[in-house]
Amino acid sequence: MINKTEVTCKEEDNTLLIKLFYFIKARFYFIAFIIVFLFFSIGSKRFLSSLNLTLILVQASVMLIAAMGETFVILAGSIDLAVGSIIGIGAAATAVLGPAIGMSVFPLAALIGGICGSFSGLIFSKGRIPSFMATLASMTILRGLVYIITKGVALPITLPNLRIIGIGKIYGIPISIIVAISVILIAYYLCHINKFGFMVAAIGGNEKASDLSGIKVDKIKFLVFILSGIFAGLAGAVSASRTGAGSPYAGLGFETDVITCVVLGGTAMTGGIGGVKGTIIGTLIIAMLSNGLDLMGVDPYLQTIVKGIVLWLAVIISIDRQKIGVVK
Repeated sequence: MINKTEVTCKEEDNTLLIKLFYFIKARFYFIAFIIVFLFFSIGSKRFLSSLNLTLILVQASVMLIAAMGETFVILAGSIDLAVGSIIGIGAAATAVLGPAIGMSVFPLAALIGGICGSFSGLIFSKGRIPSFMATLASMTILRGLVYIITKGVALPITLPNLRIIGIGKIYGIPISIIVAISVILIAYYLCHINKFGFMVAAIGGNEKASDLSGIKVDKIKFLVFILSGIFAGLAGAVSASRTGAGSPYAGLGFETDVITCVVLGGTAMTGGIGGVKGTIIGTLIIAMLSNGLDLMGVDPYLQTIVKGIVLWLAVIISIDRQKIGVVK
């Protein structure tokens, strides 16, 4: 005979475990941020120095700019694998066009990025091709274009006015951080204040219901890829300004880091849940991981494995399994 008290206790235990899981799920990026910060604070004496903390923010700036655009794509239930190649296009454009047009190359790089993103968005929204395949093709084509533009060699950027965005400071604050903050504010407005962000989240949550409610689904899908391209192009220009070259390898593999930042920040791969605030935390976690592991002398190849594990864990915790078949 089953003891009712035992059954009640088991049910309570299961309820507690479920509550604990959802508690961790809702606050995963905050918990991860605290754990990573404390781990490297204890593991390396140099980690908490003001110089190193500033370096982390500078290193995170390019990733933050690109991740803001990817946030909208993933929030809509899609994915943009071309972001790394568009960063490469932005960097190459800065090196090639910068000497002729000066500082105007930065908004131009963003515009070029937007045009590149529009191709992916058009193929995806009008061609009814899954975003994974559409952007995988774009990633390959655009990376080939980067190699053609640069001829496979790093193009040096020597003009001081082109380096100022990457290495200059205003009242002691690196300009690259100021640019990243400006992009964050724009993204926050679009995502959390303007109705555009609510429509993006609605599409990611339930595309059919969004269409029936009057949202122009194809148009919004198209626009999120343009937005992702604009931010990625600008990120490439800032990256080239910081490194002093338009490298053929700029942004190579960067899409993995950017997607990890977004998903780690609580934006579900299935869409509909997340936003800019979480992406900021997720990006800082990845930046701290890279910086902290470097300080501890960890092999770069092992660092890639660590980042992959972090992405794996983030996806497991954030994904909505009831919608796992509808990632577009």
